[in-house]
Amino acid sequence: RFLCWVPALLGGLHVALLFLLGRRFLSTPAAFAAASLLAVLPAHFVYSQVGYVDHHVAVSLVGSLVLFAAMDFAARPERREEVWLGLAFATGFLIWPGSLLHVGVAQAALLAFVLSRTESSRAIAIARRLAAAHALAAVAVAPFCLGQTWIRWGSVSPLVLSTFQPLWLGAGAA
Repeated sequence: RFLCWVPALLGGLHVALLFLLGRRFLSTPAAFAAASLLAVLPAHFVYSQVGYVDHHVAVSLVGSLVLFAAMDFAARPERREEVWLGLAFATGFLIWPGSLLHVGVAQAALLAFVLSRTESSRAIAIARRLAAAHALAAVAVAPFCLGQTWIRWGSVSPLVLSTFQPLWLGAGAA
């Protein structure tokens, strides 16, 4: 009985998160528009219905969490944001290995952000924090990934939890 409510709760949480994301980085009208649009989009509506127990509503929520964490890190690259970013990356992979799409876009944007800093000492400090976020994410996903071998995909595949995810995040840390 409890599980049938989880999609609706996650769907509502996602609408609220998108509103907070929009209000923090854009404006209240933009936040309201984005949250309202998400609430009525067919895919969001279908996957967040009571009783529709599926991981897709969680995937879209985690995609927004990764976006929120990346934007938060870019706005204020400090220890708390570093941890939040690393945990968002790890959660993305653990919910759905295909979150590499979300994480990869965030990684590319954050790399561009680091490279666009004019003061080299500041760029180095931000790059170190970004590397630490990747290291945290790699350590968080490793117990769920290392040692997994899939008959169809082998032991290093981005399609399933495998050695790929800790290696990908470890490369980001390096």
